Amino acid sequence: MIKKISLYGLCFNLGVAFAALPTQADLEAFIAAQGDSVKVKRTSFGVPDRITLKTEAAEETWAEFSERYRKRDFSFWNSHVGSEEDEGLAEATLEASEERGAALMEWSFIFRDRTPEERRACFLRYSREATLEELALVAGWGVRGLRIVDFDSIVNGLEREAQKEEARRLMTDETALEEAIIQWASKHYTNSIHKAEIFIHDYLYANTPSEKVRIHIGDFPYRLSPEAVATFRGQLSAALRAMSHYESTRKILVLALVLLKDWKIEACTLPNIDHRSAGLLSLAYDLQEKLYNLLGIYGHYSILGNLGSALERDLFRLGNSPTGAESVRIPSALFQRLFYENYSDSSLDLIEIPQQKFFRAAQMALLWFRLEEIWYRIGFANVDDVIYVNRMADMNLLKNPAIFRGGTQRFTDLKSLFGLDMDLSSYPLVDQFLRSMDLAAETDLRSLCPTLEAWKVWLQLQKREDFGAGYLPMLNKTKAELTAELLSMELIGGK
Repeated sequence: MIKKISLYGLCFNLGVAFAALPTQADLEAFIAAQGDSVKVKRTSFGVPDRITLKTEAAEETWAEFSERYRKRDFSFWNSHVGSEEDEGLAEATLEASEERGAALMEWSFIFRDRTPEERRACFLRYSREATLEELALVAGWGVRGLRIVDFDSIVNGLEREAQKEEARRLMTDETALEEAIIQWASKHYTNSIHKAEIFIHDYLYANTPSEKVRIHIGDFPYRLSPEAVATFRGQLSAALRAMSHYESTRKILVLALVLLKDWKIEACTLPNIDHRSAGLLSLAYDLQEKLYNLLGIYGHYSILGNLGSALERDLFRLGNSPTGAESVRIPSALFQRLFYENYSDSSLDLIEIPQQKFFRAAQMALLWFRLEEIWYRIGFANVDDVIYVNRMADMNLLKNPAIFRGGTQRFTDLKSLFGLDMDLSSYPLVDQFLRSMDLAAETDLRSLCPTLEAWKVWLQLQKREDFGAGYLPMLNKTKAELTAELLSMELIGGK
């Protein structure tokens, strides 16, 4: 099995192992010939994005198909450079390499790591002090500090005056906004190259005879048809226009057009969802993620406060987590999966953190998938015990915001949840905590939901006028229930 995967790996090395890129028609012909032996997931504009090879025969045929496009031996390549044929092949390979290289540069630029001190400075820079009226909302809730992040605070924090002026102009000038959307969409797929992810079904790694384990074996770049490129650009323009019709997503869109204009939206970012609410949420989420990482307003465990105010306790129901004052040492692998890269430190084997802070943050991360999710969904972050309110979060788009991660979860099953093999008996406090989370989620989910009083305060901090608005808990829902909740989502306002 290892030899087979390694052979496939040769075919996909960095996506540049192809002398002459296949076309979309070539790939479609392969898919059609395989019939039910392959499973294909397509992008919103109809091109193959993920291909799963379901049988050994399909795997063998794929190996033969991909072999036709594998780059020649380097010695042959070097000795034949200069011929008309090889110049054409080199150009195609270089084009694919440059496309990937440019994407990696954009990715590293947007996701540039920052020190904890830099992150503190970014939160301060792109936020503002709370007004007396806003501070009055949290009086009696034990909040030590309160700051607001909104469109104006971010624009005011930008370095370049030209960017500030452009952002303000796009917010009010419909013609200028339309032109900016068209221009951004036209930059995508200039080289018309897309990469399909290739998977195989492998039963050797399955725990039961009926289980299907999908293994990623590489990416396959191919050249899109002009029709597919035109369809993608049209769909992207339509999705961005839809964002402009709602106040919260319009602000995200404008900031993206100003700050991310050189970043190309990936096919997977353009939501393959027909339902308008879900599509807008998906696109807004991805743009938020890029924006906040670019601006540096994302957290780290070393700048996370103690989460000890009454507002945080009632908003996230933190009263049942262990309360010891001593520190605990948590394996870095578990810490990274709980809090993800932004909040972790991969250079350490064990991360030392106050026990009370760890379990409070762990409860939030488990319920919401990661702490950053809370920043995007309901607009909450804690930095050095100052509460930051993000007024461009999802809750200002949805009448009844969704809370928690979706689907059914068992928090003690770390292998299924995180792909992590860990003997919890070596960490009794963690084991006991995860078991208590399982019990609460299964028998009394409401005990983990915000209290009515805390939720009302949070709605007011978000400048919501409907103080009685509810929320949709998404945890422990079946696929059918999640679909029903998704279809029930209503947007606020719109044009």
